[in-house]
Amino acid sequence: MQYDVRVVPQFAESDFIARYQDDKRRAAQEQHRSRQKRREADARRRAARKAAGVEVHWLDEQEAQHWADVSRYEHELDLERINNGYVRVGGGKKISGYELAPRVSEKGLRSRTFTGNKFMELFPSWLPKRGKIRANWGKTVLLTHTSKVRALDLPAVEGRRDSLGFLRWDTDFVWPSVEAAKAAFLKLRDKGIPIPHVLTGLLLPTGEYVRPHALRGLPYGQSVMADPTAKGFRKAPLKLYKDVYLGMCEAMLEVGCDPGAPATTMQTKNPLSPELHTVILQDDDWRPLREIAPCLKRGLRRDLLIREAAAVQSNLSIQASNEIFETYRRAALECLRIWMWSGDLAYTEAMSSPDRGALHDHVHQHLQSIAVSAEIDTDLTAIQAKVAQYAADNWDPSKSSSKRKGEGALLHVVTGMTRKDSQAAGGRYSAEMKKHAAMEKIRAALETMATSGDEPPSVRRLAKAAGVSPDTVQSRKSEVAEVVASLWVEGVRNRSNVKKDQTYPVGEGEEEATAAGKAPCVRDTSSVDEALSHQYPLRTQIGSVDDDGLPSQRDVSEFIFDPDAEQDED
Repeated sequence: MQYDVRVVPQFAESDFIARYQDDKRRAAQEQHRSRQKRREADARRRAARKAAGVEVHWLDEQEAQHWADVSRYEHELDLERINNGYVRVGGGKKISGYELAPRVSEKGLRSRTFTGNKFMELFPSWLPKRGKIRANWGKTVLLTHTSKVRALDLPAVEGRRDSLGFLRWDTDFVWPSVEAAKAAFLKLRDKGIPIPHVLTGLLLPTGEYVRPHALRGLPYGQSVMADPTAKGFRKAPLKLYKDVYLGMCEAMLEVGCDPGAPATTMQTKNPLSPELHTVILQDDDWRPLREIAPCLKRGLRRDLLIREAAAVQSNLSIQASNEIFETYRRAALECLRIWMWSGDLAYTEAMSSPDRGALHDHVHQHLQSIAVSAEIDTDLTAIQAKVAQYAADNWDPSKSSSKRKGEGALLHVVTGMTRKDSQAAGGRYSAEMKKHAAMEKIRAALETMATSGDEPPSVRRLAKAAGVSPDTVQSRKSEVAEVVASLWVEGVRNRSNVKKDQTYPVGEGEEEATAAGKAPCVRDTSSVDEALSHQYPLRTQIGSVDDDGLPSQRDVSEFIFDPDAEQDED
């Protein structure tokens, strides 16, 4: 469905922005009247106590005076910020891994600087009030602030989690300029995509625009309730909100959208912060969710979108990208399992971190050391970053030892298939995975037996040691034979490769001959062969040998599958 967003929708400014301004004015007046009533009640209460002869304890007076001074001081700071603007002197701060400028200043408030912009005017109403608003220099740890005016100067802020008034999307691209980023998003309008209202990100001195967040507001009065315990909560609006979020993620993959963040997380880069650069994309399209949804794909899944994003942003085909993603995903989960069971204190500290940043860094560093294929010369940094974030966000220690489904592993195969064909492909993939797992168990059992010096086992003995059925071992006869040959035949051959002219240390009575200038003593290698025959008894038990006196590969491979072989079945 195509929709021309250049046409101003009927849900225009007169319908909600004027109503918002009236409600804000009435709320301010009501707040002022309520505050005045409290002050009058406090004055009457103090007068009644004084008339009754009740003396106020000096400690209570001191505490009351202290909080009055604190409130007055914070009020003065807010007035100074509003009148004189924002000034920061001194470096050391970082956003998105980039160090900020040593000096930043800006006059006025941004919500008033962008005169007439509805999004910038409405944005403070989508945030908690003072005393509950959370903001900081980064999303790692957000702190609660008693002043909303000064909290909105910080680069990272969190919206209301009980009432979702806007949608936010992460982007992973570092644009060469602000104009390039704006042009890329405006091109989406030609495809009928309801583009965001603003972009906000870090602008470097070189002109690069670093990983901006895209924000789109909902019309005033149409925020989505997200608290299931609240009165009047309904699941349908929240489900629609998530569908629109994922649909927009899919539509904006080409501009670097990262679907890794959950839909209802309201932690975002602050468009009102003087530390960031905010770009206005449009301010005329304020359609509600029910009108946006038909323009987007519905029923998408975040885990599958992460795989698609890795393919789009790594410039690889969906098949190559998904196979690499699955390889990295398995390696990442195995890395976290090993780290969990190692007893490392750093793992406990990483799990206690709110954003699991240490988990992400640990996995990302491990993935960078994995070579997927020598034939791929494409930079896999984008896929590694997405897998690391995916593993850190979805890591559940309680399910680390259980079998987990690799959802999305066949995304490149089942795309475009019917339901029946996709289920058949999934069955074949599952059977292949089970076959691979059974063969790994058999290989591990054979390696253990070879290390301990045992003979090649029979089918039943091998099946019991590997924890599989004898039919499973029998059905993989050729693969098992290759493993047996590599472990027993090649092991014996390597250890028995003794040079015929090897010189051994001289024994008793041979030192005089060496001192007299005679040739060094060369011992008879038949003793070596005899020793090997005792160390590796299968040379004499299996039967025929090759030219070097070692058991032939055919003898060893057929040994464990010979039903007449006299071996211990236990």
